[in-house]
Amino acid sequence: MPLRSLKRPFFARSVHEVAPELIGATLLIDDVGGRIVEVEAYHHTDPAAHSFRGMTDRNAVMFGPPGYAYVYRSYVYHDSSGRRCDWRRHKQSRFQNSAVAIRD
Repeated sequence: MPLRSLKRPFFARSVHEVAPELIGATLLIDDVGGRIVEVEAYHHTDPAAHSFRGMTDRNAVMFGPPGYAYVYRSYVYHDSSGRRCDWRRHKQSRFQNSAVAIRD
């Protein structure tokens, strides 16, 4: 079955709608990736969201248009290698910057 590409408008919705719909999707970059099996939704009002305290050089992509990846290194101890990819969404304001975390 051919893969269906998720376009940027898919991400231009509530983070609480986008997150569950990413489960089971395949994330590929240059033909490398895998199936998404776990996500976390971070609304911009959540103190755990990297966008919660405002824009910085590091998180600036989260304040732009939807559908872009914000990739960062996490030093939390768990079975993941520590990379996370947050697909951010944008709703009414360019300052509403919630994200879905995808662990590898």
